[in-house]
Amino acid sequence: MMAVQAKMVPHCPPCSAVCTGGPCGRRSHRGHRGRRLVFQPILLQYLLTFLADWAYHPLLGLARPPAWHGYVLSVALGVCPFISGILENVHQHCMGLMGFQIRTALVQAMYRKSLLLSSAARAQHSTGKIVNVMSTDTYLIDQFLQYFHLMWCSVCMIIVAVALLIRAIGWPAVVGLALILLSFPLAGEVMMR
Repeated sequence: MMAVQAKMVPHCPPCSAVCTGGPCGRRSHRGHRGRRLVFQPILLQYLLTFLADWAYHPLLGLARPPAWHGYVLSVALGVCPFISGILENVHQHCMGLMGFQIRTALVQAMYRKSLLLSSAARAQHSTGKIVNVMSTDTYLIDQFLQYFHLMWCSVCMIIVAVALLIRAIGWPAVVGLALILLSFPLAGEVMMR
């Protein structure tokens, strides 16, 4: 089978760049569709690339991509938030259940311990303080268990978002990130007032 020589296109309308084959500088876009699509921005990029291929490949003398590729990408773009929402709710439910069970165990252990306190120890700790520890402090532990994954997960989300921005627009994304990081001390100063 004879390989098709990619034509040099002076201007690619979808991305305003010089291309060698298909839109956006890719050679016939073959190796790019087999990747596992995980994020919505990546799905959207693939859908836009498909639409550009569909529109401009006939003008370049290349075969149009199959129409079912566009349908699959469109459905995946719609299903992705649905699955994400289900998984988030399952995670919140499991973490809430675990937090409630730990809170119950802590309250039970503190109540049992408070019943075994001697009269000298009871004089040191008031009933209000014991009740406060049993209700408020265990509630904070319960809430921490529901949201502690956000500490590491948000860092991962920021790294992925910056990587996608760098992939999409190049070094100006780094400049934007630097401005955001430099604004943190100023924002902290404003919030403290």
